[in-house]
Amino acid sequence: MEYRELSQLWQEDSTAPKSSNLLSRKLINEAITSKVGASFKEQKFSTYFELISNILWMCFLVSFMKQELHALQFFIPALILGLASLLSLGMAGYQLWLYHGSHSDDAVLDAQRKVMKLQYLEALDRRLLWLLIPVLSTPFLIVLAKSLAGIDMYLFPNFLWQIGLGSIPISAIIVWILKRFPSKKLQEARDFLDELDQMKE
Repeated sequence: MEYRELSQLWQEDSTAPKSSNLLSRKLINEAITSKVGASFKEQKFSTYFELISNILWMCFLVSFMKQELHALQFFIPALILGLASLLSLGMAGYQLWLYHGSHSDDAVLDAQRKVMKLQYLEALDRRLLWLLIPVLSTPFLIVLAKSLAGIDMYLFPNFLWQIGLGSIPISAIIVWILKRFPSKKLQEARDFLDELDQMKE
């Protein structure tokens, strides 16, 4: 069932006598919850992928930090990357809690809050990229070069500076693309739920 059909059913049910619309309103609520939940499918998959990737990355970083415990020039970049991964894990966990939890007895209100929070997290992700890509690009290169090839990137300071500075326009391009093309399904769900909210009034 499409959003337009659900919206029409909701409107028709709102005008029906109160004594006759209790069951139908409950069924419509369940249909709305199911439809909005289905729109989270892509986001759920990407969040699970992000969660698993971050866990594997954290395992790698912990192992690397143990090996380089007494070499602070390598330990600190790995620690910075680890803290960023913890932040990413926390956000992914919160997203999964939003997807799977029920946080209100009112199904429409619950879905509306979920969509608003998910859109906020999407915008927060974009804003964080401005900072994280330039900050993490150099530590990432240092750790990866040392762990995979045994290369000390501190021997090439000019190259590290170039990577750090070059990551700034790259982050700007990525953020611009993400801002230009936000999640279409989340926006459709938000518009639909806002329409239902207006009908309540």
